[in-house]
Amino acid sequence: MKLSIVDISPVSGEMTKTQALHNTIKLAQKAEELGYTRFWVAEHHSSAAVGGRAPEILIAAIAARTKSILVGSGSVLLNHYSSYKVAEVFSTLEEIYPNRIDLGIGRATTGPVSDYALQQDRSKRFQSNSNEQLVEILAWFENSFPSDHAFSTIPIASIESKPNTYLLGSSIYNKLIIFNSHTFTIIIVTFTILPYSYI
Repeated sequence: MKLSIVDISPVSGEMTKTQALHNTIKLAQKAEELGYTRFWVAEHHSSAAVGGRAPEILIAAIAARTKSILVGSGSVLLNHYSSYKVAEVFSTLEEIYPNRIDLGIGRATTGPVSDYALQQDRSKRFQSNSNEQLVEILAWFENSFPSDHAFSTIPIASIESKPNTYLLGSSIYNKLIIFNSHTFTIIIVTFTILPYSYI
């Protein structure tokens, strides 16, 4: 049986966030020692009890201090970021630690105040466009934008291997998103009864 861990870097008692983050790194090392398959770190905002706010930073720290365990995000909240930037960050991690990086994509929001704080353009109300961003991030990894698309002129170069990419959810009402890289479209199929497993 393959076992994996998702850690939020919990902060308890008199512990500082610094201690919580170092505990996460130690836990990842122990997980590798025990033969776990992967170790993911979460992105949580606006919580004094959670230290995991920047998974891409923790992933780099954990991968540098382990040798073989897969390391990734559980998840990056794609709604709040440029798909291009996320693709570049995780491609860079993959280039430094080939065949070890997982990109878990989340489409959740963080609450009205945090959502607003994370926005670059605050002239309008936050609106999720996660499906469009998901299509984009897959196209960045595959360098598969149509030739007449502006983004086809700036491919992400030198990706010998790509990060493993996962779409995360927390409901039994899950959606299967099928990406067609040739037509640059997605098909969303909703399942109301679907076995669900947590990594």
